[in-house]
Amino acid sequence: MDTRITNKNIPDSKAFEILVREHHKRLIAYALCLVRDESTAEDLVQDAFVTAFLKIETFDTAKSFPAWLRGIIRNKHLEYLRTRKEIYLDESQLDSLEESHLLWDASDKEDSDIFHFLAECIRKLPEILRVPLRYFYFNRLSGSEVAEKIDCNEATVRKRLQRARTELETCINSAISGTDYKSGTDYE
Repeated sequence: MDTRITNKNIPDSKAFEILVREHHKRLIAYALCLVRDESTAEDLVQDAFVTAFLKIETFDTAKSFPAWLRGIIRNKHLEYLRTRKEIYLDESQLDSLEESHLLWDASDKEDSDIFHFLAECIRKLPEILRVPLRYFYFNRLSGSEVAEKIDCNEATVRKRLQRARTELETCINSAISGTDYKSGTDYE
């Protein structure tokens, strides 16, 4: 297979630049879900864009461009894990993440709307879920550090984070679909 770049297989760089700007923020959010490190997430997205640029002729225009890019990022993430011999998310978690992003793709909401919904949904979380979520994701503390801060064991922190993510997913999906959201569970 000839892998040399010729004029006929170089994509329109201006058009591709528009696609990069349009999808960059959401792809960073996706990559951050995978690696929890901003620098590594940026690297994964940048590598994915380079790969997409070089392989744009393989993209099926009948399919979703953001989904294709997330697939590339997912593969870059797996390569990253193999080189570091680390595992963060299993296949079912990756599939669930992709389903959430497909819903996002299907909505007519702008990225700024989605991030606004996320901020609103975080505010709606019960404090028992909101506090560990903020320590873990915003302050980038480990599970054991969060447990120490809120005076509970690490398993409890993991369970609260799982419940917070579930509540956020439900809340954001409600916001996207225009339905009212109210947490149906008492976490106290």
